[in-house]
Amino acid sequence: MATSMTSEIISKLRLKTRKSFLLFSLILFSTISSFAVVPTWFGGTPTVTPHATSEDFKYGINQVGKVYVILFNYNIGAAYSSGIIKGAAIAGPVSTIISTWVINVPLSDINNTFTINAINQLGGNINLLAGHDYTFYFVAEDAGGNLQAAPVRIYMPTLPCPALDVAFGYTQAQQCVNKGAMLQLNFFPGDPNPDLS
Repeated sequence: MATSMTSEIISKLRLKTRKSFLLFSLILFSTISSFAVVPTWFGGTPTVTPHATSEDFKYGINQVGKVYVILFNYNIGAAYSSGIIKGAAIAGPVSTIISTWVINVPLSDINNTFTINAINQLGGNINLLAGHDYTFYFVAEDAGGNLQAAPVRIYMPTLPCPALDVAFGYTQAQQCVNKGAMLQLNFFPGDPNPDLS
């Protein structure tokens, strides 16, 4: 009788141990798998808004991680992998990749959108060319380094320069004023085409 009680107790203990192990395994698996879920874009991002001499891009992701962005100096249709985009962003501007960004997204920034003004870093943080083709690639990764399966490609040309009007009715060959914030007009009575710089 004592042997039968002991084997019954051992059997119940084994069953409880198996149930506990199963429960522990499920909890551990769900915790680990939640860390391996790659981020998704938040708020309809990424997007690009063109201007004459720059472009704004907006990004946002739903978890802590990083956003990698590269900007090509032409309309490129190539399908790059997420790893290539990450590597190019870390390497920095070179050749036709004129600007790159590696953006940390801390806990306070998740589920928010942010806008960055894109200019030409390779040229020394100068303006982009008006009416020119540019291509952005975006990819996000989680805190564990898991990248999205495919990057987002956005082709967006800059806007053409608006017509330069100095209210005198004169034409000017230089249409874009993008060399600083100062406009100097040298006007002399009788001068058919004043200098504008």
